[in-house]
Amino acid sequence: MLRRRKNQKNLVWAEVLESYIIYKYIERTQLSNFWDITPYLKEISNLIVKLHSYGLASNDIWSENFILDSKGRLKIIDLSDNGFLSICQANDWLALKRFYGIEAENKSIFYYLISWRNAFRSYLRKLRGKEA
Repeated sequence: MLRRRKNQKNLVWAEVLESYIIYKYIERTQLSNFWDITPYLKEISNLIVKLHSYGLASNDIWSENFILDSKGRLKIIDLSDNGFLSICQANDWLALKRFYGIEAENKSIFYYLISWRNAFRSYLRKLRGKEA
């Protein structure tokens, strides 16, 4: 994986191009193609636990970033190397809770801080008369 450095725009484009080329040739079915993904929720949770145990995070959890390979195995794509790992992992669990109702197995202090921040932002939006 290429890492972006300041003033190296060509490197960023190479990273995007390489990712697209690799993605183009993966035989897969995105979970977003299914009407009901509830049969995969436990497997998604286990996949995130495994991902975090390797010291990685997605920081972009949604159904298009989960694929079934040609053998029917669930995989996660589009991993992030941007940001503080513990915050990215907390964001993974918060997204799983928000979109799929999956609770975090181990909640870090960052999970609680980000949850509080999100609730506070929602409250402020309601005060201003905007949708939360």
